[in-house]
Amino acid sequence: LRIPVDDKTTCSCPDKFHGDECELNETRIDLLMEMPAMKDSLLIHFIRVNSHMPALQYIPSEQWGPHERVTTFKRIPFDSDVVTIYWPNPFHLIFVENDDQMYLVLIQLKYTTSTHLFTKLEQKQRCPPIQELLNNAIVKYPYLRRVKYYHIPCQEQSNLECFYDTDQFICLCTHDGRANCFSFDHHMQYNCGQLSFCENGGRCFQNRATCPAAAI
Repeated sequence: LRIPVDDKTTCSCPDKFHGDECELNETRIDLLMEMPAMKDSLLIHFIRVNSHMPALQYIPSEQWGPHERVTTFKRIPFDSDVVTIYWPNPFHLIFVENDDQMYLVLIQLKYTTSTHLFTKLEQKQRCPPIQELLNNAIVKYPYLRRVKYYHIPCQEQSNLECFYDTDQFICLCTHDGRANCFSFDHHMQYNCGQLSFCENGGRCFQNRATCPAAAI
């Protein structure tokens, strides 16, 4: 559908397509549910990992600044164990949230547009809260002091992939036993930047944090 805007036109793309002329397929992610006790809906958190410094001639980087997070909502079909998500924007990590539990379901070091990805949601992908990993004395420290101890779970548990606190961070464990942490708002209000059209407490999700092209 072409919509005139001043002297130009813009395309309103159907589901599964994007681009200036709807010429690109959206990335398709098939998520196999291997945890039958899951509640009926999921929050899907897409994270785009950006560089912490601007691009320089000797440090090539396409994007710099804070990591970008966009969240969408998906119901689990009652007649299938596969949840399919179509997504138009670049991303490197996918976290799934269900019943206040976090799972790291996908890591891709390089984003490629219009691909078809397969992954699973299973118990071993769960990111435990820091309260399960550190002793109570450390957990009660102010968070700026507490984060100094966040390498310990990665060093003590070789199979640990991720964990989080409720103050500010989600952390990934690196291959050398370090915690690579980034900011993640666990108390985000899903209201489409206070422009939500939802009524009666309904939540609004948009496909970009700024200049969104779609919302549900």
